[in-house]
Amino acid sequence: MKIVIPSHNRPNNVRTLEFIPESYYENTYIVTRTGEQEELYSSYKDKVNVLSFDCHNISSKRDLICRHFANEKIWMVDDDCLLYDGTIRKYKNGYEFCYPYQKSSEESFYEFIDYCSPLLDMYPHGIVKNHIFPKTKDFFPYKLNAWGFTNTMLNLKILTADDLDYNYSDHSEDVVAFLNTIDKGYQSFLLTKWMIKSPYGKPGGMTEIRTAEMQTAATKRIHKKFPQHTRLKKGWPLKDGTIPLTLIIRPKIPKEVTSETLETFME
Repeated sequence: MKIVIPSHNRPNNVRTLEFIPESYYENTYIVTRTGEQEELYSSYKDKVNVLSFDCHNISSKRDLICRHFANEKIWMVDDDCLLYDGTIRKYKNGYEFCYPYQKSSEESFYEFIDYCSPLLDMYPHGIVKNHIFPKTKDFFPYKLNAWGFTNTMLNLKILTADDLDYNYSDHSEDVVAFLNTIDKGYQSFLLTKWMIKSPYGKPGGMTEIRTAEMQTAATKRIHKKFPQHTRLKKGWPLKDGTIPLTLIIRPKIPKEVTSETLETFME
């Protein structure tokens, strides 16, 4: 499985490389935009693979990544993420939640790769849970058809760039890919056996260009395309204080679709 890191204006702070062992760097790719961004990231070419595409936003970059890595398994993960081992944490009130308890070691990283790769043969779309909103213990080790963000695992032997249609929206394009996967009859997994943590709102990436107007327009367009899977709600304030619309994402899965686990799959 290739690790693919789309990055923009963070040439001195690709934090995601911190948890990837150097022994896996030959399977690791940073993807930038051609021109100035390609030059800014040139220092990484001695460490990992650096690809540059003629793209104009993150949606077109993700689309081109999927076309470039057609017929391969990839983990497309944002440039500010760190991988943690997941566990079930029990609180004094008796509640039990999935929790990232320690940064993953090199040994744990390879266990993560070995766990996820066969999972993608069964479910061609997956997400490693970002620890922002807590999830109950029934999400462990993974939950089917639950939404998450900042990263996507894809089996591009099964799904194609046209299936995913990242170019449909210039914001929340990963929601489009997730719901297209569901509508094509496949299932997605949300992994909590490992989890990621990332800061929100740091310079670079979408932070510098995201506006309430952009997010609201994308939200309405995605809701119109997937009314059965989404609802509209008031979002959280951006840095400038404006408040966009956002989506509640709860896919409706046909009853005939089974909910097998990896343990069943590997028996």
